[in-house]
Amino acid sequence: MGDRGAGGTLPSRNHLYLLCVIILLEGVNRLGSPGLINRVVRALASLAYRISRRKRARIERHVSHIFGPSLAPVERARIVRGAFHTFWDEILSFIPWRGAREPRPEVSGLEHLRTALAAGRGAILWESCSFGRRHIAKQALRQHGFRIHQIHNETHRAGFERDDDQSWLRDRVVFPYFAKREREFTEEVITLPISESLAFTRRLLATLQRNGILCITADTPQGRRLVSLQILGETNRFATGMVTLSRSCGAPLLPLFCIQDHDGRIQVIIEPPIPIPNEGSREAILESPLRQYALRLEAYIRRYPEQYRDWHYPWWLPT
Repeated sequence: MGDRGAGGTLPSRNHLYLLCVIILLEGVNRLGSPGLINRVVRALASLAYRISRRKRARIERHVSHIFGPSLAPVERARIVRGAFHTFWDEILSFIPWRGAREPRPEVSGLEHLRTALAAGRGAILWESCSFGRRHIAKQALRQHGFRIHQIHNETHRAGFERDDDQSWLRDRVVFPYFAKREREFTEEVITLPISESLAFTRRLLATLQRNGILCITADTPQGRRLVSLQILGETNRFATGMVTLSRSCGAPLLPLFCIQDHDGRIQVIIEPPIPIPNEGSREAILESPLRQYALRLEAYIRRYPEQYRDWHYPWWLPT
């Protein structure tokens, strides 16, 4: 733990671990070909699977909890190993090396994004914080000429577990590094404040009024107003802020997914816009689009469970 008595200046164990990840990323970036990077991903995933016994046990327990006794042991093992692989594949995708890989990611649904921008009101991409390959999706969209304004909350940890300890290493090295890497394939990274801020809302609205593209996780409880919805048979909380923003300016809500198909192909999918009802109570209007997103996300998770990275930390069970 960092030395809080000294203003949190000493690096925590987690910050030192992240520094090692940064060194690894830079080494792979300088020396690695796509083939070597794939081997590094497999090696890291295998190592993590072997040494992270507690995490592996939690994944096994929670996968069994969701899919029930009908899930064959060999299939459960495939999902567990796949979750480790997906995590490290996502982390190494901070380096935009996919563009040099053949075949390149396939992108479907670009017409939905182009139609939104043709209307001149911008677009809001809804991604999942824990499913699929988020970085690859935005790298692929960048290659197609789309500039994404990425929104993160103040507790964003680049895919790693939350750590609120402050230190000079975190503030001057770790956070700036991952933000810099992400800006290589996004127009900017916007930080969502924990406190309600009208200035922040105006900034997002101005981006959409300039026909910009916002991207934010839909399945993270970041915001002041939350609704509880069922996903995978359990309750999770979803923020309503983007629904309110969409209603105010007319920017459509477009679900964004990136999966590795069973034949190995990387596919980026922009789904049709989620409609917002015109009638009903305020609560029902805000809840409806989020419920539709939750249904779509659940369908992807059930089809590609090995590509869900947070089986070890589900929202419905205590740690």
